[in-house]
Amino acid sequence: IYRHNILKIISSFLKTIPFILIIFIINIFLDNIMDAILISIKLLLVIEATLIYSSNQRINEISTSITYLFYPLKIFKVNLDEINVTISLALNLIPIIKRELSDLKYACISKGIKINVKNMKYILSRYFYNMIVRVNSINEALISKGIG
Repeated sequence: IYRHNILKIISSFLKTIPFILIIFIINIFLDNIMDAILISIKLLLVIEATLIYSSNQRINEISTSITYLFYPLKIFKVNLDEINVTISLALNLIPIIKRELSDLKYACISKGIKINVKNMKYILSRYFYNMIVRVNSINEALISKGIG
């Protein structure tokens, strides 16, 4: 049995409330209130279940289990090792991307740059350039090791 940090779960819940409320309001206008409530509850449960699952599993376990789901593709001679490496890389890049965005936000604040639509083009172009350089370096490293 896993023990979860209750404060972390509550913090995650509080961070997702605005998103769930927006979805709720949109669904009230598009459909009826009962469907909006059901969709919001389902969304909340999926977000919290994902948090609990991801806090208990390591990235290589998640990528191995997803690769196992693709096992029937071996009939079509699909290389499952490449799928496993791709999923692992994608899951490992999520915290890096989150940290890069946070660093970019603090850099803009420290330089006195206002984050608005007008400046977003310049800010995000530099961010995406750095991400492409990082992905290319990872790709070159994998190819040099004979994985890619």
